[in-house]
This record gives sequence, C-alpha cells and structure tokens, in this order.
Amino acid sequence: RLNMVEICLQRLAENNGVNEALFRSLARFAKEESSTVWMDEAQGGQAYLGRILDACLRWLQNPAEGRDAVFTKDSCFDVLRVLVRRKSQYFSLDTARRLLLEVLRNRFFESTILSGSAEDVFYDIAAHLDADLCFELAEDFFKRAPLPAMQDLAAQKPGYAAHLESQESTMPEMDPMGVFKMDNALAGVLEFTAEVVRRLGSPDIIGAQELDKFLPYSIACFVHPRSQVRKAALEPMIVVHEKLGASDAVFEELLLRATPDELGSSLNPLAKYIGQLHRPELRKLVWTFYQPRRAA
Repeated sequence: RLNMVEICLQRLAENNGVNEALFRSLARFAKEESSTVWMDEAQGGQAYLGRILDACLRWLQNPAEGRDAVFTKDSCFDVLRVLVRRKSQYFSLDTARRLLLEVLRNRFFESTILSGSAEDVFYDIAAHLDADLCFELAEDFFKRAPLPAMQDLAAQKPGYAAHLESQESTMPEMDPMGVFKMDNALAGVLEFTAEVVRRLGSPDIIGAQELDKFLPYSIACFVHPRSQVRKAALEPMIVVHEKLGASDAVFEELLLRATPDELGSSLNPLAKYIGQLHRPELRKLVWTFYQPRRAA
C-alpha cells in the first residue's frame, strides 16, 4: 500500500497521469491507514500527512483547463476533507496554515464547483481541528498580516483610513501578490475564527487566553480601509457574545451605555475588549450589525 502512495505522490509531483482514480486511492488510504505513518519523522513516523497534503496543495495550484480538470481538482479536495476529518490529531500549525491558505485562495478565485469544494474544507477545518490549534493558527496569521495599529481606534478620524502594518515579517507563501489579495485572506481568516467559536462545544472554553488570540486583532480591523474586512471583523465579537449566552440587553448595555469603569469590573469576558473601542461609533457599529441577526 505504501508503494501505491509513493507512486501517487510521484505522479502528482510530475503532474503526470493525475486523475480522479488517483485521488480516490489516496482518500481510501487516508480512511483505512491508522498507523504512525501519519506522524512527522521527528515523532518516529513517515510524515505522510505532510507529504500528501503538500503534494495535493502544490498540484491544486496548476490551472484547471476543461471540465475534466475541474472534476479532478474536486476529487483532490475530497482527499483534503478526509485528512482533516480522519487525521486531525496529526495536524501542526505549519500544516494547518498551508491548508487554510490554499482553501482561502480557492474560495475566492476558482470556479463555482471548486470554490464550493474549498468552502466544504474550510468548514471541516473549523469543525475538526483542535480549537486551540485553530486559535493559534488565526493569531499566527493576524501577527503577519498588515493590520491597523490598535491606537488608531482612538486616534483615527471617521473614514477608516488607518495605516496598515504587520507585527512580524510576512511569510513568502502569504505574499499578497504571490497567492491572493491580503484583504481577501484577512477577511477569510476573520470568518474562520468566528466559525471556530461558533462550533465550540461549550462556552466554558472561551476564556481570556483564547480571546487574546483573536479579538484584539478583530477589533483593530474595525478601522481597516476595506469594507470587506471591516464587516468580517465584526463577526468574531458577535459570535463570542452568542456563544457565551449573555442576553441581548447585557450586550446592548456593554456596547452602548457602559462606562470604562463598568466595563473594567464586568464579569463578561467580552467587556475588556469592548472597552478598547474608545470611539462610540465603533461600538454602535457592532450593535447595528447585530440587529438583523437578533431579529432573524
């Protein structure tokens, strides 16, 4: 069986004889093989998770020409879904990052069929990977993406023309010109973060340590120059409120009427982050965004 996998990986690397049957074989291997072959070599395994994932992701970047090519790429996404669903315990920050970036790229730029396939993997990542790993993944991305500085929340005049800068150097695979627009990626990761929170089994998982990994960056994006990013940035805070199960009246009080002292003494985990919204119009923006969801 391992010989079969090696042949498949070679064909993918050479883009030679790649077809739906090849991906069905890889998917079947991922479903049935449960030994340590999936672990990284440093852990005594044969690193098949990383090898198959890399081979599939590299092959996906080939242009899809014609109907057959699109359906073959769709089969490739089936392999990625099986890896996420069946081998989630073997994912590292690096493998999760590479997968999420390629999924986001396909959500925005590929055909309707492939963007739908990428969407399925997007939700599978949020549902099946460990929540702590997902929050770490989001934080890693936010630190490398160009974001408005937090002080701009108070200093920036209305018009959302905040200066963008990243906290850490941007990795080559996150190059906006080399992969896809960074604004699209940023909006996608904000949506991903909200989806991870939405799928948490218990609100008790949401503590200050978890919120620190994404809410400060989400709040910073409230003054992002792109409306697409600003809208996506609102979602994590709204979803945290809904997951905590606090009443709408409490949320309205925190956003529209609470003073800094009241926010500082509140037991609501969201309070200190709302306290960072020094501009009243930004707090009103969150509440306005929440209204249609509240009525639904």
